[in-house]
Amino acid sequence: AHSFQIRLERVRSLPQGSAACDIVCDARVRVFGRVSQWQQGVQLLSLSVEADADVRLTMQCELSAHLDTNDSAPGLELDPIVRHADLAIHQFRMREISRLDGPLVKALSASVREVLEDQIEKRRSKLVEKINRQIDKNRDHLRFSVRELLGNDVQQ
Repeated sequence: AHSFQIRLERVRSLPQGSAACDIVCDARVRVFGRVSQWQQGVQLLSLSVEADADVRLTMQCELSAHLDTNDSAPGLELDPIVRHADLAIHQFRMREISRLDGPLVKALSASVREVLEDQIEKRRSKLVEKINRQIDKNRDHLRFSVRELLGNDVQQ
């Protein structure tokens, strides 16, 4: 509860009964990475990095809903689509580099953060597509029967 929060912001109506909102997800994540350098089958170098990062995912979403009467139990289907998304690192702190800590780790933290931000930038253009793909894979969780909406007290 303290390391993951979701907020809805700027909820507004759109034409044809749909709605739009901004979703802001803040999370503290533990980051682990390993780099190995090999030459002719011999490992010359192996470094591992552990860090904590506070990240924020912001999404601009549209949501429409429709009544599904195709099933024996009618239900409400939600149809969200993400139009824009961005991921940003707000704080970054390296905890350990290959069992080292102290001033060296602190000095390298900014460089490692730059590498992470470069990787985020490279993947930014595909972020919306990947989020919408995950929504599509989980569409069965976006359908609610009338019974679920009204509670289990509904007479059959």
